[in-house]
Amino acid sequence: MSTTRDRQVGAGYDYQWDVSVLLLLTAVLTPQRRVRGIDEDFDWLGPISGVHLEGDSARDALEDLTFHGVSGRHLHLQIKEREPDGTSRWKKRDEKLIEFMNRAAEYAGVPERRFSFLTNGVYDASVTKLLEAPKALAAYRDAEVAKHFAKHPEQIQSVERYERLGDTVRLRRFLDATELGPDRKPISGVAYLAIHRLYELGVRAPEETYGRLYLRVKDLSIQKGGSLLTVDEVRREILALLELSEADLARRRHVISLIGSLDDPQRAARGQFSLSDIRHGQLFSDEEEFQRAEEMLRRHRRLLVLGHRASGKTVFVGQLGVRAQQAGAFSALWDFENLGIDLPVQASDYLADVAAVANVNGTRPLLVLENVHLNPSAFQMVLTLMSSFPGMELLATARGDGALRAVLSDAQMRELEPATLHLERGASPRGERVLLWHLTQKRKLSGNELRRVYASVSWSDYVGDLIVLDGVLKAYDWASYSLPAWAVHARLQEMLQPMLRESSGADDLLYLLAALGRSGVSLDYRAAARILGRSEDELRRLVLLLSDDGLIVLEAGQSLVRFWHQSIAQLFWELFRIERGELARGARQVLRLEEA
Repeated sequence: MSTTRDRQVGAGYDYQWDVSVLLLLTAVLTPQRRVRGIDEDFDWLGPISGVHLEGDSARDALEDLTFHGVSGRHLHLQIKEREPDGTSRWKKRDEKLIEFMNRAAEYAGVPERRFSFLTNGVYDASVTKLLEAPKALAAYRDAEVAKHFAKHPEQIQSVERYERLGDTVRLRRFLDATELGPDRKPISGVAYLAIHRLYELGVRAPEETYGRLYLRVKDLSIQKGGSLLTVDEVRREILALLELSEADLARRRHVISLIGSLDDPQRAARGQFSLSDIRHGQLFSDEEEFQRAEEMLRRHRRLLVLGHRASGKTVFVGQLGVRAQQAGAFSALWDFENLGIDLPVQASDYLADVAAVANVNGTRPLLVLENVHLNPSAFQMVLTLMSSFPGMELLATARGDGALRAVLSDAQMRELEPATLHLERGASPRGERVLLWHLTQKRKLSGNELRRVYASVSWSDYVGDLIVLDGVLKAYDWASYSLPAWAVHARLQEMLQPMLRESSGADDLLYLLAALGRSGVSLDYRAAARILGRSEDELRRLVLLLSDDGLIVLEAGQSLVRFWHQSIAQLFWELFRIERGELARGARQVLRLEEA
């Protein structure tokens, strides 16, 4: 639960200040980094010319935080905290929401204006549906808005403007509020994410520095009329507080903290494990396996973890990286599948930057490279350069060593052999051990109950793919000791329904993604637009909406999009085959397919 840190002026505004700090760090200081949930707004805005903290209608700053674009566009953000348990939903009658909608209505239909409402809370379904229909917005105006402004009806914007609000307003479910530990330091939520951005930049004493940023943002916001700053003024202020130069920033902006990545709230939306899962023991772990891996890493300064698709490689190295950080390392991450097929800069510069960040914080550098089979040449270069960074350790994953053998020298492969861990090898398959752990440790089953569960399903059909196994366990009926027919597909249908309600044609795009994604191939959304007969802007909006839902991933800096994992693409492909009479009919018709 969020805990108020400010006992003076501004008490209760922690969420607003925290979000403002994170957005300034990201949008102004490191615009190549994205914040899930609002990146589509900044794409719309384009390059930033100025920032206004707090509202001042006389100076074109109408909400808590306004970003002015070089293009003349304005992004107005209202930031509100809600209890995160889902019991306190935003409803149509909420005063703060009514007032926000009425302010936005004044500019409804003006193409240079966008108003986004950011909250950690949940919107009631009646609220999310408002923006879908002009008539619903008009009815909202005549009911809830009219009641709220009963004493000042002249302040209510016209029906025509309310009917156009769908083009101007965005209602965003944003990051969780900050949670404080017993020492009153952030342990999760938006401030925790911002602090890890500071770690990535190699800022000394990141928590103390974040406190100074927070107080500066608060001071600028509570001034009468707020504070209007150019983008250069914001950069200078932030860099001074961070005690960094522009040169430092240029070198370190590509370094991504493994811990910060694991704390990304979108991971939960995708069904991926998170930092919280690791901390609270919610994931399968084998202490002997960890100790063996850590000993190999200490001895050889590198560890290559091999395993087939969905064998648990990412979870395993994530746990290892967190353990290493707890033992005094700085764990930096690059994922050749999810962050980019190439390193962000030359390999020598990248290793130097990771080492510099670790050095500033008095830690040893641990470089985590995921999916090196996708770029074995980059992996080879990193291995070659490791001798120039004697304190650095390397932790890498790959689906197999075939692609590596085609590029690495025989000497490099021989060096890797004693530093290679095969996840599938062991006394029993990893999937079987994960299943046993889930049943006995998470479900607390034993004796006859455990035997009954084992006898009820042919688990051997599922343990080879941990993502599929996870879906089966979630679909399993624990009351009747059975896996109902099509249970996994029913869960996928549940995931699809809200997307189909919110986004016309979502199933057509997902069909194309599944067709390619089950073979590990990404889709260019611009090509999808031509195939489906829709505009590129329309498809990009659809991609960003589905990305916010956590199901698909838009690859950094590209137009390529895919399911977040190949196994998920395969499951959806099977669903589309079964439901071919109901789902993706538009895509099938265009492709002239009678069946999958």
